Amino acid sequence: MMSFERIDLMLEEMQVPLAEYELIVNNYMPNFQEFFILELEIAEFSQNRDKIKELYSEVKETGNHLLTITVKTKLGTISQTEVKEIETYLCNIEEWGYFKLTLFYFVSDYLNVNQLELLLFNFDKRCENYCRVLKYRRRLLQIAYKSVTI
Repeated sequence: MMSFERIDLMLEEMQVPLAEYELIVNNYMPNFQEFFILELEIAEFSQNRDKIKELYSEVKETGNHLLTITVKTKLGTISQTEVKEIETYLCNIEEWGYFKLTLFYFVSDYLNVNQLELLLFNFDKRCENYCRVLKYRRRLLQIAYKSVTI
């Protein structure tokens, strides 16, 4: 099994962005979570609450608990128990991928300062492999900006 660093170096040498490699691996289709999150962000940006409710119903049927909670953050129906569940989940992960960053970004509106500080502890180590990838860097900056305002 090759390490992420080795794959990243090989892709860099071939001048293939990580996002493009992910598409190649997934037969040129974004994975369900990524596609779903994009739809959710578009619905939120256009303030289409009906679309967000539709997405909630759709994801609830799939049984993807974390994605369901992610949508609940946009509906404003997330409970403190669910916030605590996400906080615990994120604290126990050594390396955050795109979905985990997105989950943190979406739930950060519901975190108090102490919870936020706990999640930001060692943030750079959890995300260091992704800083050069544009979509990850964009999400990292969104988290940083939101954290500063909180």
